[in-house]
Amino acid sequence: MDPFALLRRHGRGGRVLWAASVRRSKEDLLDRVPALERPRRELGSTPTAWRECYSRLLERHPKQVYFQLQRWNKTDDEWLRRLSLVSLIHYTGKNAVFLPPEKVLPLVENCLNDNRYFLQKAVGWVLREMEHVYPDLIRSFIKEHAARMGSIEFSRSIERLDAEQRKALGDLRKSELKS
Repeated sequence: MDPFALLRRHGRGGRVLWAASVRRSKEDLLDRVPALERPRRELGSTPTAWRECYSRLLERHPKQVYFQLQRWNKTDDEWLRRLSLVSLIHYTGKNAVFLPPEKVLPLVENCLNDNRYFLQKAVGWVLREMEHVYPDLIRSFIKEHAARMGSIEFSRSIERLDAEQRKALGDLRKSELKS
């Protein structure tokens, strides 16, 4: 069955069902995703379902999907840019799976100057989750870019650090913003 027919018929529930089928399927689904160029055209913007779909497709087809995520990352469309970030990580916390930082951080850095709320949340979330695995690298990235980061992305990226680290980074950011 055409997955998009199912999704159109069942609305949000269908999107969640399809995302789950992408997760469990052993078959090659890349050729069954006609909306790879522009997901919202078919499904509307349901961030969780799309993140699930594209993070799974990225796992199975890293070259093709990463190339598309790079393209979306450079558009003006808020939802495509957001999807280009949140699709980079499977799960959250200790079970999170990532691409290497050299693939993720350029996409994150490209979105630092975007002040839209959901994009800032996505940047902060990606940095926060990557900090579990690459703490020194991510803290260095945050220090280097603190002045460019919006308040939402900055606070979200440091929210799981201990109080002393949060204060030190917050003070650094304040001093950089004043200069």
